Amino acid sequence: MKFLSWLLILVFGLILYAAVNQYLFCPYYAFPQAKKFSGSELFNPYEDSDSNSWKQCNFHAHVYAWNGLTNGKGTAEQCWNLYDSLGYDVHCISDYEKVNDYGNQKPNFIPAYEHGYGFMKNHHGVLGTHQVQFGDYIFPQTLSNKQHMLDCLKQNDSAVISINHPVLRNGFPPDDFHFLQGYDLLEVLRSTTHSFPQWDSALSSGHRAFIIADDDMHDSSDPDEVGRNCTWVNASAVSEKNILSALKSGNAYGMIIAFREGETIEQKIQRFKKGFPKLNSLRIVNDTMEVSMDRNAKAIHFIGQGGKEVAQAQNTASAKYFLKPGDTYVRTQIDFEDGTSIFLNPVFRYEENSASTTPTINRLISAFLWTAGILIFASYIFFALRSIRRKSSPKQSS
Repeated sequence: MKFLSWLLILVFGLILYAAVNQYLFCPYYAFPQAKKFSGSELFNPYEDSDSNSWKQCNFHAHVYAWNGLTNGKGTAEQCWNLYDSLGYDVHCISDYEKVNDYGNQKPNFIPAYEHGYGFMKNHHGVLGTHQVQFGDYIFPQTLSNKQHMLDCLKQNDSAVISINHPVLRNGFPPDDFHFLQGYDLLEVLRSTTHSFPQWDSALSSGHRAFIIADDDMHDSSDPDEVGRNCTWVNASAVSEKNILSALKSGNAYGMIIAFREGETIEQKIQRFKKGFPKLNSLRIVNDTMEVSMDRNAKAIHFIGQGGKEVAQAQNTASAKYFLKPGDTYVRTQIDFEDGTSIFLNPVFRYEENSASTTPTINRLISAFLWTAGILIFASYIFFALRSIRRKSSPKQSS
């Protein structure tokens, strides 16, 4: 009986500590008010693109790891061989809280892992580092929890950080992106789960959130999980430095790959060998966006502030849009007859030498919450120990 009492105290103590650590020990952030993109200059992420240098990439895939405790099937070798056969230039294995070193002698190897194990799947893709961040908040996260995790991940300067599948379980609602900073990429396209409201919320709030698109594959033997989305990165040669630099500067775009129900891996390989539509160029000439594709598109959409469509062109390989003074950003979506869609990073306004603001820790409120957490946890230990002593004390005879 005494052992059971101690066990219950330990279990509840751990749960209480996790809650106190998350909601009271976590730094409390003050977030600057969101501001739209503004200024006399226009940023074009594709200004230096070479139409012959697009590299097909997937940065999010899982294999068997942690003795089967996490969701992943197949070996790293099988995963590499599969994406090689599909013609991908870069394909990362992003196991949970673990960098898989398979293929690290190859020029297209990029170290990667997926961070996060909380109930709401507040996950991050971490590229370009072997330093794994094991800390996380397991309960539904506050805005300060989410910002603190981003700050912890960003301590490694070489890492490129993406917020993975933000729409999944509503882990990152659109309103979060009015405030969150410190990430480089947003996984807008993931499997069949897309996060356009989150992306437009970030862009409408003046945050440079560039797209990344992935399979988030968990079983390399399932044709339906592989080759669903990809990121096309503009790089003269495949290397970790070139790929990550292009991703951070926005010189990349996401693609939804047309899906064929019942298609085998062999059939998918043959289809992929035929190639995909690609971006020729995006230029800005006298405040006019000029988008050119290498083949005819069903429709080209221009989307601006708040995710609202501002213009559209149909049955064409190129389209123009005149950027009005009220256009804070404009991103482009290109749809094709077979179901393939391309999503370009935004053109947005900015001002040279403009001061940027970032979330800061409110020391006073943080200290108050930390003190409250200490008192709560100390009180639990005090009353738990007193309860044990009472139960273990011999009863006095009357």
